[in-house]
Amino acid sequence: MEQKADKELTDSTGKKKDRTNKRVPERQCMGCGKKGEKSSFVRIVADEDGRAFLDLSGKAGGRGAYLCRDIACLEKAKKRHAFSRSFRKEIDERFIAELEKDFFDITKV
Repeated sequence: MEQKADKELTDSTGKKKDRTNKRVPERQCMGCGKKGEKSSFVRIVADEDGRAFLDLSGKAGGRGAYLCRDIACLEKAKKRHAFSRSFRKEIDERFIAELEKDFFDITKV
């Protein structure tokens, strides 16, 4: 018995697709608005109580938002009140201050 050859994958325009191309998740910085690959950003999570913290694993539960690995983007996000807007709830200033300290530690590297 002959084996059937794999069907060629095509997109809506009829062009051949490469099976090895995988979709890369894209995110947007809440500070500067730059878009890019998810891996180039730092994820920040807000839990139900309005506490914000860094999620270095990228798997913590809760609503997430992303920042570039630049302290200037954190400052822009604070100035624009992007935390409360992104998380759709009021974020306490003391958590943002803690977040700023933690963020500074990881961006020094």
